[in-house]
Amino acid sequence: MFGSVFDLLDIDQVEILRGPQGVLFGRNSVGGAVRIFSKKPQGDGSGYLEVTAGDLNRFDVDVKGAIDLSLVPDKLFLRVTAGEEKQDGYVNRLNFACARPDVAGNLPMEGKPGRDGCKLDTLGSTNLYDVRAQLRWLVNDKIENNIEGDFSNDRGSAPPDVPIAMTFADNTPIPARAPGTPNGMALWLHTIGAPYYGLADPIAPGAGPPRLGSSAAAEALREALIPADGYSTYAIFGDPGYGTYRAGTRCNTQPGTPAVCPLAVMQNPPVSYVKSWGLSDVLTAELPAGMHLKAITAFRQYTGAFGSSVSAVPFPLQEIYNEVSHNQFTEEVQLTGNLFGGRVEWTTGGFYLNSTSRNSNRLITEGFSSYAAATQTESPSLLDQVGLNVAGLKNESAFANADVHVTDKLTVTGGLRYSHETKTFAQYRYFPYQQISADATYAAPTSSFSRVDPRVVASYQVTPDAMVYASYSTGFTAGGNNARPFKASDAELIFDPENVSAYEVGLKTEWFDHRLRVNAAAFLTNWDQIQLQLTGCSAGCPTTSPFYYGNGGDARIKGFEVEAERIRRPTGWSPARSATPTSSTCG
Repeated sequence: MFGSVFDLLDIDQVEILRGPQGVLFGRNSVGGAVRIFSKKPQGDGSGYLEVTAGDLNRFDVDVKGAIDLSLVPDKLFLRVTAGEEKQDGYVNRLNFACARPDVAGNLPMEGKPGRDGCKLDTLGSTNLYDVRAQLRWLVNDKIENNIEGDFSNDRGSAPPDVPIAMTFADNTPIPARAPGTPNGMALWLHTIGAPYYGLADPIAPGAGPPRLGSSAAAEALREALIPADGYSTYAIFGDPGYGTYRAGTRCNTQPGTPAVCPLAVMQNPPVSYVKSWGLSDVLTAELPAGMHLKAITAFRQYTGAFGSSVSAVPFPLQEIYNEVSHNQFTEEVQLTGNLFGGRVEWTTGGFYLNSTSRNSNRLITEGFSSYAAATQTESPSLLDQVGLNVAGLKNESAFANADVHVTDKLTVTGGLRYSHETKTFAQYRYFPYQQISADATYAAPTSSFSRVDPRVVASYQVTPDAMVYASYSTGFTAGGNNARPFKASDAELIFDPENVSAYEVGLKTEWFDHRLRVNAAAFLTNWDQIQLQLTGCSAGCPTTSPFYYGNGGDARIKGFEVEAERIRRPTGWSPARSATPTSSTCG
């Protein structure tokens, strides 16, 4: 998902295929498929230049353009497309002590009081450039080869998140503790904010389990932590003072001295970037007996990083930094043809995918704690976890599809796809600050899935302008391994694929000399084994961990829709000059 965030250059057309597309597109197409086609080189010397201006300094270098050249007449064509886009972010990141010195205690100040003077930078900015080159080679009148390479570098700032609410009220604690025992933000302020930075303590003193207070100072601090304008944040992205938080941890160099850890400073730059490049080759050939071959070979790689910060003070309430990398190789071969004078149009082929993904990350969050009922004491702890996740995926598929024109009006389509998929997953994690759990390497068992997805469609052309159809199709979202293990047994949890079965009947019509299109459909979709992050384990739960990823339930979706579209025809158009489709290829 991270690598799918890219700029669209030089688009020729877009196709939206609704409903499960398991036969022709395979895994993870349960809701449909979006096909994006780039413009192919024509060698006609054409091109374009597009300039966009806007607010937030979007005027200076927001440019896209393309040029189409003929290198060898009628044989070799080149099309090059490039673009650059820059724009400031629209959420201001402010220093809390500068903006609210009245409640900031002894937090460090950056900048000068006043809105603009307290501004550190912005979130949500864009800084992107990309380029793509396509080489089209017409080998002869039967063979064509298209080679494409692209590169993209997107170095924006972190996502423009803003807090909208914060409460000191009691929360349902995990793990269970006595009612009224604080957790989360209140516990953080009580154990860190008040003792170390002079912030208002929201915990009311008294016997028994401490309860949340509502002093004027605590209420003022809570209000101050949420910027009033809705377009500002006090997120700090890291913490330079982290290493001297608490004595008595595994990082002590001498007994009784403050802890200074090797990874004391939390590096979490407020950026979100991805650098991506890819190569592809599409070879097409006309074969004897009216057959057509297409071979698609592609490789893609991306690296990137992104951070998240929800803290307004210089000790992390929650800081997360991720670095990711991914590479994949795919190969697809398609063979198409027809039989019996065009009565049967068939497609068959195979698909192969091999990919590896790595995610290194660091997570620091305060608010995890345990409660000792016997002594009625709360023991706060800091979760500081450094992790490395490595995942591998292989998919081998074979598919076949045929359109059988039973009569001039009746067409029956049938297809099958066989998919076999294997996944591997391993996680290494290390707790540099406080040993709340053993350092570990979790190597999950290989997960493997095989399935067959069918598709059947019957369509009948009632008149040249009206067609009725009925369809049944299936699809699946691949299963895999639980990627958030708290202990070794969690890594062994494997969730099953999501299964989707869709039924649809409908009518497609055109009226008034093809000036109005009216379509109607009724549908039923069975969605089984929905994949969710599950929490609050009860009887029969496969783990005692706070949350895990698994199959959470089923759903049924049913309804109908009617759509009407006015069709604008070019001057001089007539049905005799245009090919009118006789069946639905997308339904």
